Amino acid sequence: MLPAAMRTVFLLLAAIPLAVAAGDLAVGAERAETCLGCHGVKGYRNTYPSYYVPKIGGQQAAYLEAALAAYGESRRAHPTMAAQAGRLSEEEIRDLAAFFAAQEPAVRQVGAVQRGDPRAGAERAEECIACHGERGDAPIAPDYPKLAGQHADYLAVTLKRYRSGEIRHDIMNSIAEGLSDREIVDLSAYFAAQEGDLHTVRRGRLSAAP
Repeated sequence: MLPAAMRTVFLLLAAIPLAVAAGDLAVGAERAETCLGCHGVKGYRNTYPSYYVPKIGGQQAAYLEAALAAYGESRRAHPTMAAQAGRLSEEEIRDLAAFFAAQEPAVRQVGAVQRGDPRAGAERAEECIACHGERGDAPIAPDYPKLAGQHADYLAVTLKRYRSGEIRHDIMNSIAEGLSDREIVDLSAYFAAQEGDLHTVRRGRLSAAP
């Protein structure tokens, strides 16, 4: 567990609002067709390691911007995402992020959970809920992701990448390095089992409305 003083500093830093330029939803909708080749197919899985590709419909725009920028700058490793994001301008990233963030599910959804104990995850989630909300659906900063309803295996893979330093993020690296494999699986199961706005945006149901 992080020392109380460190958690307080993290919370104060995270509470500082970020200035995020709004993207063009209509342009984002056009560019999103490429993304939907993977993120628009329900149940689509990454090949190796094998996990459900994340739901990005309804995700926070600032987080999507930061993630795409990180892929493009090789601060997050994924061959396909690096190739796609590396070709995007800052404006195109803003447009895509704004579009996916604006999509709303017909009903709040949960994610796929194959392993883990959500009850044990709830008991270990203190550091997580301080920034992401008790159920993972209310991040305290615009560039923090929603976790509620995300697929458990994607959350687990991502936490392990933070733990190893494969994804670089000062706060998440510090938190994840103290987690065991079992704790990661249980935490991921807990947040996946919560109802949230995250969903798979399907072709033919695209909306450029705010």
